[in-house]
Amino acid sequence: MNPLYGKPMVQEPFWLRRAKGQTNSPVVNQMWHPDKDTGQMQTVYSGTHPMGLLPNAKQPYQSKAMLYPTIRWRSPGLEKLPNDRAIQEAMEMKDYMVFPNMWDATEYSKSLSASIEREVSLNDQILGKVSERLGINASRLNDFANVVSGVESSYGKNLRNPESSAKGIYQLTDDTFVTAKNRLKNITGSIPQRIKDAESILDLSPDDQKALFFAHLTEDKGSDAEIRSYLEGGSGRDLYVKHHYKGDPDLNTNNRLDDFFG
Repeated sequence: MNPLYGKPMVQEPFWLRRAKGQTNSPVVNQMWHPDKDTGQMQTVYSGTHPMGLLPNAKQPYQSKAMLYPTIRWRSPGLEKLPNDRAIQEAMEMKDYMVFPNMWDATEYSKSLSASIEREVSLNDQILGKVSERLGINASRLNDFANVVSGVESSYGKNLRNPESSAKGIYQLTDDTFVTAKNRLKNITGSIPQRIKDAESILDLSPDDQKALFFAHLTEDKGSDAEIRSYLEGGSGRDLYVKHHYKGDPDLNTNNRLDDFFG
């Protein structure tokens, strides 16, 4: 269904094409961006407003509704706008969209947001939740995951442990694999079917293995203190030992941790 009615100000405004991933810029073609201060992930949301309530509204638009972006690009990131300001900027830039009524505009806005969020990686969703919870940018956990992959599997070269059920890039045991799935569901509200159906961590892509690693780590009881310490510049060794390894490392393991964590 074509949502536009009558003569729109812009057929495909740039903010809508960006939201749908249709722009060419390698920077603004991202649908989610970390907030500059907290690291919380933001998406391109839109708002609706009855055009009849706008100043100097004229026929035939008085009975129509407008759709406008409530987040705009402000280099080097996205900025969430107060609703009044968002409407004002849409009017000034003439990049709003016109719908027959508020119901159509609202439904289109909901479907747009839903389609965007389906495209957001699981890892970004998890780190966004951590950033929101701790009030600090959690993107450095990507570096931690890389170090752990080195410790556990030599960066994906040794995917099976002959002495236990641990396997995969991050060496999750079979029991941990199940727990990680449950924790992922707690974070995102659902589990992608490909992860739900996987019988082994080895059935999953590196990105999905990383998502389960993040889910298990960041939802582990008491992990927030060590996560914060790492994000504020710590080595991450305590975070690894207490919330991933979960045991007393022997001499050989400690020597290996020295190589990776210092």
